Amino acid sequence: MSVLHHWSELHAQKLEWANRAYARFVESIDPELMQYISTGQDEVMVVLYGETQVGKTTLLLKLMSLRDDSSEEVSLVLRGGQSSGKSATSMPMRYRVSDNNSWYLIINGKKSKSFSNQEMLNALKKLRHDVEHGNCSFEQAKPIELQIPAQYFDVENKNHLRVTILDLPG
Repeated sequence: MSVLHHWSELHAQKLEWANRAYARFVESIDPELMQYISTGQDEVMVVLYGETQVGKTTLLLKLMSLRDDSSEEVSLVLRGGQSSGKSATSMPMRYRVSDNNSWYLIINGKKSKSFSNQEMLNALKKLRHDVEHGNCSFEQAKPIELQIPAQYFDVENKNHLRVTILDLPG
């Protein structure tokens, strides 16, 4: 077998080991957590946790293939009115790329109407206020899903892998 053929074969199987490991991991978790775990072969779940203000949100957007020219606009919305230097994540959030060019929040399994940038910024600001003042109308232990408009991502890339990020407040 030639070296080129060997490398070609390894490249073709590059994610097979990861898929097997992930399948074993999923089999071992508590059934209650299964609803938060991706079981699709074309999607990856990443969980971020760490100190506040270390760049978790910036990292998660990079992992999701956010286009460089969209970074400032998306970050502004995700901050929900919080000034730089203050934590933007008020509770566990699951981030996904939207199927269209609108923002959505999914709280307690209910999907919001489509939001513009300003409407989403306002919704996240209100969510932070409600969490900080104990006015929550949702189960705080369950992550809220935030879908970011597809227009901000490099989703046309054929090698694009759908990434779902669970961001835990520091």
